[in-house]
Amino acid sequence: MKKMPIQELTPGLVLGRTVVSREGVVLLEKGGRLTQTAIAILLRRDVPFVYIEEQS
Repeated sequence: MKKMPIQELTPGLVLGRTVVSREGVVLLEKGGRLTQTAIAILLRRDVPFVYIEEQS
């Protein structure tokens, strides 16, 4: 698992940890595959980084 800034994310990457907003709202679940829409949500919510599963 590696920590990645939101600006470096691409669709298709798999989340290594659940993403929770500052308010405690779950934005994206662990194991979910990122889409362009999901990345846009993270950018709008000012999430600085997420954890991504390493591709083997």
